[in-house]
Amino acid sequence: NILIMLSKKVLALMGPLLLSFLEQSKQLSVCAYQENLGVSEKDQVVPFSETYLEKNDFSSGSLFGQGFFIPPVAGTYQFSYKVGQAKFSAGDGVHIFKLFKNSDTLKESWSLAKVENANALVPLSGTILMELFQGDMVMLVHESQNDPKETAHITLCIQLLSKE
Repeated sequence: NILIMLSKKVLALMGPLLLSFLEQSKQLSVCAYQENLGVSEKDQVVPFSETYLEKNDFSSGSLFGQGFFIPPVAGTYQFSYKVGQAKFSAGDGVHIFKLFKNSDTLKESWSLAKVENANALVPLSGTILMELFQGDMVMLVHESQNDPKETAHITLCIQLLSKE
């Protein structure tokens, strides 16, 4: 009987602490992929055809197929994107990839490839840390200029590094 009473007291004291620890240890990592993307008008959101990694301990916060990410909690997030190949024909084509937070372009996230008078396959990538609040919206956008060819093998990965 004493052991049961002692166990209840320990649980009463440790329960909230354990719940707080479990809440703090929640993780979010998600990666999505798009095999091909054609020529895009200014700031077209990159849609994703598949999610190939998702570790999400929250009830929200997925990377939606339309290319939008809404964080489930405020915190510091890492965004990394890769374009396996931006294709160019013998013109003066340009491919630009960048991240938008809500309606603002993040100039720190820009990747640009330009080729003049040559055929080329060029990879692009970018990584940025961002403070987000619950309800913010982040998306990867693409813009092409001067009629380059398509892009291929586009990946976007998002990871929650720390919660506020």
